[in-house]
Amino acid sequence: MATAATNARGIRIVTLHPTLNWPRVWRNIRINVAWITDTVRSAWYMVIHDTIPTNERLYRIALTDTNRCSYCDQTDTLTHRITECNVGKDMWNWTRGRLAMILRTKLHHIPDDWPLRPHFHTWPPQRHGAVLRILAHLVYFRTQQRLQPTLQVYVDFMRRAR
Repeated sequence: MATAATNARGIRIVTLHPTLNWPRVWRNIRINVAWITDTVRSAWYMVIHDTIPTNERLYRIALTDTNRCSYCDQTDTLTHRITECNVGKDMWNWTRGRLAMILRTKLHHIPDDWPLRPHFHTWPPQRHGAVLRILAHLVYFRTQQRLQPTLQVYVDFMRRAR
């Protein structure tokens, strides 16, 4: 979660991920009102501000006995849950392939932190909006599904989300 404190001059500063361009992240969440539903936007907002109850977070505040993922026994962080756990890695790679195609770049140019911290800007605005919509739907799908769906279920979800 991004916490804010005030400095000596009374200006609010972000204390978690302080080097991140937070105004750009918040602008990206608010952009393209027609492309992203409020439900998807709120799920993405919760991920960006680290308020999803992962086992790692619940362990830190002493609400669970372990910080491990129940599927693969790795540390259950947001990054792990969205882009690394089981079929999530395949879903993220499929999504990265689509983003690379839209942005006309290579897969390794799509950073792993884009679903959690959308601090980028692309041109033209339609392309930027398409990238944001795809990332938002990935995050929504991965945070709402506690079962481990297949890659095909995710691809069908993304086709319906157009």
